[in-house]
Parts: sequence; structure tokens; C-alpha cells
Amino acid sequence: MYLSNQQAAVVALSIVIFAAVGCSWFQSGDPVTLSPTAIAPHDTGIPFETKEPETYQADFVTISAAAESRTHFARKAGKWRMDTFAAEKASRSIIRGDKLIYIDHIAKQFSEPPTTGPDPKPEFVSDLTTSLLNEKQPAKFEKLGAEGTLERYSVLIDSASGPSTIIFDTAIKMVVRHEFEGGFAFEMRNFTLEVDDAIFTVPSGYRKVGWDAFKQQR
Repeated sequence: MYLSNQQAAVVALSIVIFAAVGCSWFQSGDPVTLSPTAIAPHDTGIPFETKEPETYQADFVTISAAAESRTHFARKAGKWRMDTFAAEKASRSIIRGDKLIYIDHIAKQFSEPPTTGPDPKPEFVSDLTTSLLNEKQPAKFEKLGAEGTLERYSVLIDSASGPSTIIFDTAIKMVVRHEFEGGFAFEMRNFTLEVDDAIFTVPSGYRKVGWDAFKQQR
């Protein structure tokens, strides 16, 4: 999936990362070390405050006219897990607990990549407004209406040819959908504050292999 330059100016970086992960995690041969945290306070031009919960899980879905792709993300007590899917089955996962673990569900194998130092500051998942919060160009927001806890906004960034639409859930203080020109959208589904500790463990029966061997797999 590729975005135009104008879309890229407003789309959350997580979309790009998820799309790349869906193709291959290991093209570079280097481990991905990401550790999500709450985003910085919003700029004054944004008409709502967002906050990523310390504990939650949800599906993050990229939507185009042709297809949908899904990534599942969970975090709890400093741990996190990200899963990508082939059809409805999990194909690969990254778990950050006491260690960083990569899992290949197709081969039923896992590996621990070499890491040095702490995880870098995250640039994905925090919420769907990441790019808007970090956007340096002037943006105009217009509230289109509300239904229950869902508020709908039109947002226009100066570099974009047209507006995009944001749906913000006041109950959880997160953007749950971002719609762009051409039928592309990014949506959060199945949000819950309940996360079982077992999600951060390797499934029973999976075989541990060395990182050099593991990163050759596609």
C-alpha cells in the first residue's frame, strides 16, 4: 500500500509501519524495538485532548477500496504485543515483555533478537492523531456533529489538496477513525481495557531458533 505525498502529510505513521510489517519484518535484518507510550500534550490548534490508556488492546485496520488489513495491538504494565494477520489467522507477532521476542506463527518458531540499550521513543500506535499532533503546518478543524460519545471533525492541513475526516470518541479520548480522499481510511476496532497477562507469552509448542536463522524467513 502506498500513499500520495498529500496523504502522507496527515496519515498516522503507524499506518506506514503496519503496511511495511505486513510485507516483511526482516528485510533489513535488524530487530524492531518499539515501546509505545502516551503521546505528548496536543497542540493548541487541536480541539480535543487525546490520551492512550496504560492498559488496552484493539485492532488497527487499514481500509482501501480493494481490501482491509488488520494489526492487533495490546499493552499492559509496560509490556506490549503487536500481531499481523494473513486472512483471519495471526501470522507474526512481536512481544515486548522482559525480553523482545519475535514469533512466526506459520512455522511455530520464535526468536530473541540482539538488542542494546532501551527501546527508542515510539512513533506508532499512540493514537490515530499522531501525525496531527506532530504536524508543523497550520491545520483547520471544523466540528461536523456528534452522536453519543463520537464526535466528527473535518480537518484541513495546508499542504493537503482536500480535507480528511476524524471521528473522536470522547469516552476513551482516542481517535477511532481517520478517513482520507480516495476511500482510504484507518480505523480502530474492538477496543477494550481488558488485557490478559497470557497474551505476552509465547504459545505452547513453539520452537526457539537463533536470530540469524529466524530473520531469513519471510
